[in-house]
Amino acid sequence: MPLQPEDPRLTNYVLGELSADEMSAVEQEADSDPSLRQKIQQLRSIHLKLRENLTTPAEKLQPRQRENVRRKVRATDRTRKAISLPALRESLQAWVIPASAAVVLAVTTFLLMRMPADDSPTSAQGTAAPKSASTTIAKSMIAPSPPVAPEPVPAGIVQRGTITPADYPALDLPVQTKPSSLEDIAKSIRQNRQRPPREAVHLEEILNHFSFRLNGVVAIAREAVNGWHPDNRGNRTGHRLATLSCEMIACPWKPSATLLLVSIRGNAIRDCSAKLTYRPNPDNISHYRLLGYNPTQGQVVGALPTSLRANTATTVAIEIEAIKPGGDLGMLDWATDDTAAPSITLNFRRDAEPSDDSRFAALVCTFAQWLAGELPDAIDAEIISALARESSSAALPPDHREFLELIDQSLRL
Repeated sequence: MPLQPEDPRLTNYVLGELSADEMSAVEQEADSDPSLRQKIQQLRSIHLKLRENLTTPAEKLQPRQRENVRRKVRATDRTRKAISLPALRESLQAWVIPASAAVVLAVTTFLLMRMPADDSPTSAQGTAAPKSASTTIAKSMIAPSPPVAPEPVPAGIVQRGTITPADYPALDLPVQTKPSSLEDIAKSIRQNRQRPPREAVHLEEILNHFSFRLNGVVAIAREAVNGWHPDNRGNRTGHRLATLSCEMIACPWKPSATLLLVSIRGNAIRDCSAKLTYRPNPDNISHYRLLGYNPTQGQVVGALPTSLRANTATTVAIEIEAIKPGGDLGMLDWATDDTAAPSITLNFRRDAEPSDDSRFAALVCTFAQWLAGELPDAIDAEIISALARESSSAALPPDHREFLELIDQSLRL
């Protein structure tokens, strides 16, 4: 019997309560029926929202706190190595003291190291009490922890982490990224049978391994007319310099948020300069986050490169938390060759059907964060698997199909 949008089997499908044959049958019917796909997406959104709202959130450290804990552990390890027993024995042998005195010194040092480090008492005149000789020897044997140098900050990027419109009323976006690192990640998963190191996962590079046709608002920047050109068409407009497109989709790992996808593409003739800025609506946006671009705290450093090469495109993703569902999320301002281009106003309609490319881009962003160990309380293998099934179809491009196979292999590790 053909499925209908009200069929309870769709709910069982979203909850994973069907057999493998039944799951396959539902997916086949959904591939050919847009109403079923829309209903499944609604059920998934409801399911994720219920999980998020009904699950007691676990207390978790902020990224800066996690890094501080790691540094403390590394410093402690280094300190312990400096006072290891072999090193202690070598030091005592070098002093050539009687055996009995060596035993007393070792025991005294051990006891002093285990005691809490209290401040030295002061006398009535305010001077510190003199330290004992054994205390001085014990402290001299403990090597000070070397200072930990801060991680370098990429020039011009707002570091990853949620920021507010009050702190950042305008966020400059990159128009180029480094070459894709997806090949190294695929090699780690397929050949080495292990997930890549977290520091090797760069969301922005994986996202820009693919080309996207976003089904949203499009704006075109044109060059000023300098004589006749075939693209003029008698309307006194020059040929295209760049194209800006965007699309908004419900955020897979956070149903209350919106995922904004922005793609800027150069023309086929020559390079140009481009500047792209997101301006959040302060009346409706509580906070937002540019995905990718390590490291992980909010600050602006330097200036972004502005060269947009011919026949290239760059896609960025921004997680936006709105006060009211949908509505005005702000605008995109941009310019090419120092000339302002048509701005794009970002109005999100939650009932709009997302394109296949935006679904796939959302899957890429979710998978990359999962590989990097980010948002472990929100992104798990179940969500990745569900998004991959939703993005699967017989008409997938070869690189998209290969990526789905890579996801399947990584989930089995």
